[in-house]
Amino acid sequence: AKLRFFISLIIEQEPNENPNENYGIRPLPNLETKFVAANTLIGLKELKASELQLLLESDVIQQLRQEIAALRAKHFSANTRQVKQEYMAQEKACRARLAASLVAQHAAWRRQEQHRISTQVARVPQKRARQQLQEKLQRAYKVREAKLAAGFSEAKRIAHWDAYDPNAVADFFDAEWMFGVKDGFDIAIGNPPYIRHEKIRHLKPGLQTHFTNFFASTADISVYFYKRAAELLRDGGILTYICTNKFMRSGYGKNLRRFLTTDMSLQILLDFGSVSVFEAAVDTCIVLVEKCLPTVNHLLRALTLRKGSDEFNVRERFQEQAFPIQGSQLSAEEWTVARPETLALLEKLQNIGTPLGRSQLHFGVKTGYNDAFIIDSVTRERLIAEDASSRKLIKPVLRGRDIRRWRANWGNLHLIAIASTTDKTWPWADAESEAKAEALFAKTYPAIHCHLAPYREELISRKARGKFYWEPQKSTGYAPLENPKILYPDISPFMRACYDTTKAFCLQTAYVLSTADFSLLAILNARVFDWYARHKFQSLNDPWTGGGLRFFVQYMEKVPIANRTSAQKTELSRLVEQILDNPESAEVPALEREIDALVYRLYGLTTNEIALIEQTYRDAGMAV
Repeated sequence: AKLRFFISLIIEQEPNENPNENYGIRPLPNLETKFVAANTLIGLKELKASELQLLLESDVIQQLRQEIAALRAKHFSANTRQVKQEYMAQEKACRARLAASLVAQHAAWRRQEQHRISTQVARVPQKRARQQLQEKLQRAYKVREAKLAAGFSEAKRIAHWDAYDPNAVADFFDAEWMFGVKDGFDIAIGNPPYIRHEKIRHLKPGLQTHFTNFFASTADISVYFYKRAAELLRDGGILTYICTNKFMRSGYGKNLRRFLTTDMSLQILLDFGSVSVFEAAVDTCIVLVEKCLPTVNHLLRALTLRKGSDEFNVRERFQEQAFPIQGSQLSAEEWTVARPETLALLEKLQNIGTPLGRSQLHFGVKTGYNDAFIIDSVTRERLIAEDASSRKLIKPVLRGRDIRRWRANWGNLHLIAIASTTDKTWPWADAESEAKAEALFAKTYPAIHCHLAPYREELISRKARGKFYWEPQKSTGYAPLENPKILYPDISPFMRACYDTTKAFCLQTAYVLSTADFSLLAILNARVFDWYARHKFQSLNDPWTGGGLRFFVQYMEKVPIANRTSAQKTELSRLVEQILDNPESAEVPALEREIDALVYRLYGLTTNEIALIEQTYRDAGMAV
């Protein structure tokens, strides 16, 4: 960073012909104290305690702080190594005196407090009353002393921090001490790290303490850098980050979305969509906000970039194509970067019919160790031959990748489906010990037990397990899987919903809709739903250029399902049945267009609204 600033200072020099002015070339400043490597998420909270502040404002402490600030200002302009080293040595000595003064101040405070307590106690004539008062005042003293000790400890961390050590990394950040900034910075600019919440478990207690109501247990660490930067800015200051865009639609990003649109004034939102910025596979955006409350009709400028065949300048592309959005249209629920007419249509769709809800939605089976529980047809036949009762536990299984639009391509795989004891009463359910339970399991299903034996250690240590190692974790039961149902994958470039009557199970990479309603299947595979999902659902990369949509419960449960009359259900079901009879027929595209037209009418779309939907696909280079 220092090198980058030096280069800027050099190329911005304005040479002249005057030798007395060194030909206009100014000496480069010393930047050691202008760059700090620190944990900016962690401030020094205990320094804010009022009692400590009074002690830190003593004449001795203040004089030493002023001397250190003056030495850093002199060091900034020093033009010889000898002078620089003199200033650095002087500051080191000042910091040593500051640390010693802090110790002395702390000791003096303790003596004064104990003297005050003794004086108060001595005024009480009765011995028992004196003893009670002594105990009461000492308890209060210990509480104050603990807080003050924590504060002095933080103050000593500051005193020992060496701004001139290029390898030093401060485990705290204090703007006033490090930069002399009391009222906040003018600008915070950066690229916060993207680290998933599973990898920052050790940091969560501290983050929760500092960020309280803003904290979200599943948030990646970049979310907190927004809030912390806002704390460090002055009123009217600017925060601009280039960062992951996951917070725009994820559940954990709700607090951040609300904060950026209600407590700050969002000015620019640039979603890079399918355009790669970094080598790491992280979808990226640029956010620019001002630290002030937004006005009632506040407008921001927004754009989603699309990857093209030609290179382009991001700044120029934004200036040419960015469009205004009312800040109020970016809700805490999710952010959709789209033109006003698109946002208006999305709002219209959201208010039609009723949300799909959670009651019919079910997860696929999470085994925790597929190698043990997923078997091929040859293994199935062998296990049944060894023990006929194995047949009861072995079910055909579909993975997310096996589920296509209108049909499933079964991969001849089977699942050893042992329901959890919490969902089903097994002979071993009430066994006195796990050893006795396993003996009963081996007796009831000997072939299955023998098959799982080589995986015993892995099954015991896996997280997704039930009461016993051969069982999966608690679920909603297997009944939804054994009835007629709609299946769809959890992640896909577009909705691939199919209908299953084979009692096939599915893994956690797929979802189940407990229904035999073909008209609902028609809606899910219709263009209206696809267009809605591409705008509303979180995606891996740009959903308009091949990115994968996440059809997770948190998004699917909110999908507006239009009300249908009996006649409309019958008509849609008739078209779906024709497709299901032969999903690979050349007539399927024509039948799908009929479904699209019927679903357009279900949602009451106008000619212009239909044109808007279809033009979106043309603009993305997709077939209509």
